[in-house]
Amino acid sequence: MARPGLQLDSSRDRVLTPRPYTSSEAVGQQRCAAAQTIQRYCRGWLARLRATALWHIKAERDSFLANAATQHEEAAAADRKHEVERRIHPLEKSDFALLSSELEAWRQQQTAAIKAAKLDPREEQAALQLLLAKETRLLQTLDRLRVNAREEVKARKTEKELSSLSLPKTWTLTNGKKVGWQHLLVRTISRQLVFAVAPVSCLSAVNYQVLCPH
Repeated sequence: MARPGLQLDSSRDRVLTPRPYTSSEAVGQQRCAAAQTIQRYCRGWLARLRATALWHIKAERDSFLANAATQHEEAAAADRKHEVERRIHPLEKSDFALLSSELEAWRQQQTAAIKAAKLDPREEQAALQLLLAKETRLLQTLDRLRVNAREEVKARKTEKELSSLSLPKTWTLTNGKKVGWQHLLVRTISRQLVFAVAPVSCLSAVNYQVLCPH
């Protein structure tokens, strides 16, 4: 405040007007409204997190069910293929037993159908003879399949034995050391095998005549 002997610069002075008075009740209401707004945003964020988690669970469940259905269909298709293969290309005794049982069931069904048709004695006899001829041909086909299967199983067994013999092998000597060897040549001449054996790798100094005597 200016007075005699003191001069003040009032060029930058401002006039301040007081704002309306805010009571404690108004402040409390503002705080309550702000808290409710924060709660709404927080609840929305939590709801979105929950919805995302549920969506992932649903997606995993749908993927699992789809994979399970695919595996079930593949297994069913493989079973059907196996059953068809058993009938088209039988190899084991169970396959021939299945074919025999199905042939017997077919014969009984055809016989019952002929009996139920109530044909004349001559026509019924001719139908039964035709059925017997068909059954005979099927039995002959089944016998040929059995012979072919026996030969194929024998060939597979021989091939498996030859494959096992041609694999590299390891021998343990009396001194505890090991020597490796394998067949270099396998020839089939009149169902006889000629083996030329030579050592591949030796873990110790071993006389060659021990493995392949001349």
